[in-house]
Amino acid sequence: MAQIVYIVCAEGEESLARELAVPLGKAGYDVAHNDTVSVGDSLIGAANAAVASGAPIVLCATVKSVGSTWSHQIVNAGRVNNRVFVVLMEKSAYVEHLSMNTKVARYCDDPVQGMSDLVAALARHFPPGMVLPVTADAPDQRDLQFLDQSTDVRLDHAALQHFRDTMREEIAARHPAALTPMEFLERGMLVLEGRLTRTGALLFGERPAAACPTAMVKCVRYYGATRAEQRESLTFEGPIAEQIIAARDFVARRVQRGERPSSVSAESVPVYDYPMIAVREIIANALVHRDYSVDHACVHVRLFSDRLEISSPGSWLGRDVPVGVPLDLTTLVGHSIKRNFRLAHVLSWVRLVEGEGSGIPTVLSECDGTSVPAPTVLQEQGFITVTLRPLPRFPERVESGGWAEMPVPMQVPMAVSGFVGRDQELEKLRAQVISADSSSVAVISGMGGVGKTTLAMRFAHQAADRFPDGQLFAVLHDDTDPADTLAGFLTALGVPGHRIPADTTSRAALYRSLLSGRRTLVVLDNVVDVRQIEQLLPGSDGNKVVVTSRSNLGEAITLWGASTQRLDVLSKEASMKLLADRVGTERVAEEPEAAEELVAMCGQVPVALAVAAAYVRSRSTVPLADVVEAMRARWSVSTDTTVRATFDWSYQHLSPDAQRVFRDISVHPGPDIGIGAVRAVSSLPDRATDVATAELHDQHLLEEHLPNRYRVHDLLRRYARDLMDSRKEREAAERRMFTYYVEASANAGNEWIASEEAVLRAVISEAGRAGLHEQVCLLAFAVTPYLESQGRWEDVVHVQTSARDSAARIADHLTHARSLARAATALEKLGRDEEARKWRHDSAEAAKKISTGTVTVPRPASSARTVGGQPEQPMQPTQSPEDGAGRRERQSRSTAVGQSEVPPYFSHMSDEELLAWYGELQSRAMNPRPGDVDFDHSHQPFRPLTTEELRHRLNTFTGWPGGISALDSGSPFHALWHWLHD
Repeated sequence: MAQIVYIVCAEGEESLARELAVPLGKAGYDVAHNDTVSVGDSLIGAANAAVASGAPIVLCATVKSVGSTWSHQIVNAGRVNNRVFVVLMEKSAYVEHLSMNTKVARYCDDPVQGMSDLVAALARHFPPGMVLPVTADAPDQRDLQFLDQSTDVRLDHAALQHFRDTMREEIAARHPAALTPMEFLERGMLVLEGRLTRTGALLFGERPAAACPTAMVKCVRYYGATRAEQRESLTFEGPIAEQIIAARDFVARRVQRGERPSSVSAESVPVYDYPMIAVREIIANALVHRDYSVDHACVHVRLFSDRLEISSPGSWLGRDVPVGVPLDLTTLVGHSIKRNFRLAHVLSWVRLVEGEGSGIPTVLSECDGTSVPAPTVLQEQGFITVTLRPLPRFPERVESGGWAEMPVPMQVPMAVSGFVGRDQELEKLRAQVISADSSSVAVISGMGGVGKTTLAMRFAHQAADRFPDGQLFAVLHDDTDPADTLAGFLTALGVPGHRIPADTTSRAALYRSLLSGRRTLVVLDNVVDVRQIEQLLPGSDGNKVVVTSRSNLGEAITLWGASTQRLDVLSKEASMKLLADRVGTERVAEEPEAAEELVAMCGQVPVALAVAAAYVRSRSTVPLADVVEAMRARWSVSTDTTVRATFDWSYQHLSPDAQRVFRDISVHPGPDIGIGAVRAVSSLPDRATDVATAELHDQHLLEEHLPNRYRVHDLLRRYARDLMDSRKEREAAERRMFTYYVEASANAGNEWIASEEAVLRAVISEAGRAGLHEQVCLLAFAVTPYLESQGRWEDVVHVQTSARDSAARIADHLTHARSLARAATALEKLGRDEEARKWRHDSAEAAKKISTGTVTVPRPASSARTVGGQPEQPMQPTQSPEDGAGRRERQSRSTAVGQSEVPPYFSHMSDEELLAWYGELQSRAMNPRPGDVDFDHSHQPFRPLTTEELRHRLNTFTGWPGGISALDSGSPFHALWHWLHD
């Protein structure tokens, strides 16, 4: 095993360390230095930890380094055992005062002779093959540091190979590919008695958490400055290097605010709200040097609207940091010791990100260079929390169009794990899209479940650096309106809602104008025919489009010269690899014949293999051959029936609760479904639903593409719908779904509406098809305020037209009048004055009929919260409709009293809408319903109020029961009526 040597140099002189590292590596030494430790925290801390481990120290002696305090500290630390060796790099550097017992190598006079002297001196005390002495007996685990203790975690050969493939050149030269995995691990001191140490498990274990239960990083983005705000979160596990990269990328994707030209190349570079090298160093330090003996806490990365907090379990080593007192990070330079030196050392063999320097000095240097305040350090409640503030915001450049500099959208969802067998297809797609003579459009076609979307997303993530202006992503369906997709793209590109044009043609023109001269990747998934995408194609060659479809889309070749490739099922070898990745390599190797039969039974179709593998994995104690034997009777040689047979088998082996939830959520139109909606649609209690949802996810029947948001493959959705026991079961699930969205949207703010807009529009369409016209009206009026706030007047007309048509079908004259008035306002905003006048005239006529009693007014859909004819109480979320979703306890409506302004429900009403509401109020007074208070108005004549009088009296009403729900019970109605007319 190679002897470790640590080279120390002054900050900014890392190139000197690299000069010495190469010949020392060739001499057989395992060399580390300040430039390679990309996860450290200070120069002196790294050197002290190296000395403490028994490694010799080589000091690059320059004027800068020998005059520093820390050089004396290093010498003092290593003097006892003669572990410090000096290499004179500058003649003017005075080293006599260091009082070294070993010869000073004069590299400055003759580099060759200087290196020869250094190697000779090292070899006398620390031969290249020397390791620290160990006893013949096995070491007592209690005498070892926590991470040096052995574990039973198995080696992940793929992770190890990936690590070795990405090592620095000088490291690879010292640890060549010819080394076996065990030899490599032994050189790194990552095995003990043939078993991975905890350090080895954290780096290359199949399940690092088995060695350290909290070996993970939890990343949360809060939409505000406190933890009470809405949030999105992801937890990253696996090898430590992957956690560092994943956590850094989690932050980067959420704080990137654009691009700027590069000063060193023709390509632009991203611009972030935070100094990202500092972010990476702090995350790396937290993950590498946390206290892994703490088994109840992990590293947390929390991104708030005004700061980034990174917390790690443990205490600061090297200085007594007072508890609960924030310290400036600058005060801790030179006062830190690496807790897990070996972990940091091995990670230094790969370059996690580009850039030099390490730890605290690097963090402070970048903060200083970007005018960011120095981070603060707080030790409290068993954690060290480092807080970093964002870069100062300067006035953004305003384009001629009037909105701020275009953001960089990154819409492509997270890539699916376990991508195998498509290397050739991926390379072909890369050539079709990126090569100099590539076409602007690439089509991936193939049968359902063959992996088209997975291939497209994998390519998008790998090629992200080739498209610095971002990625746009949309899932299309048979009835997807290109105008809706364009609105989403324009919003992602930074266009305010009020500037999004009304018609499809104008939206497409603006979309192409914004992308002109830029390099953006557009991924259009699940395309049915070319008519869906012709308006979604950018107009300039720098932008590329990847399309997935079950059709070959031959017209795309004719119209746009599209390149195409058709995906077939996986090869036998790739299918076996996919199965092994999902169920375990050893299990497949032990029963290869059974594995091959299972692959054949699944038709080598990825989605069928994934579902079958999930089932097999859940039966880990059952021999694979027995599982296959039990499945064989249900299988057919046809690919279509094979896929369905796979689904059948997985479904039949679900728990009854999971089967029920799987069927229930099939009524949801997509494109995805939040956990709150899952709970609402399910006929089970919330806790049982959560357990069932987790089971469906484990069995690969649901994909959690975002935290608490799930997608169902369209093949599985159709399959689940076919499993519905009866029409009654389907209608009951639909009723629960519509109830949830009606209640949630009625109580939600614009942020939730914005996040659920695609779902809500799909639900409105689904409600119309199902003949649930009251729900169409309720949802349309819930979505409209958000659309109005965004200036999306064409969309307001669209949803209010749906409300108008549905209200007419159920003879809801009040809602019919209100939808006409709301749409008329939107038409006026669009400049379509003639249409607006007609709609407003129709609204006024309808309102007059209501007020004069010409028509009988039923309970209005736009005010009364009913679903399927059954009264429902509003949801009472604790945080947001999504966070509190599924908590469907039925609570009676609360009464808000003492308001001193016109209730918001009325304040945005037009005069026509207010008159229509007043007509309904009058009709209700004239025709009381069972349970209403006797108003006894027949003996008290009243004069109808003008709109001005109505608004004035509503403004002074102190018993307001909350919105239009005044019509839902006798007492509030009675109070309101008499307040208006007494």
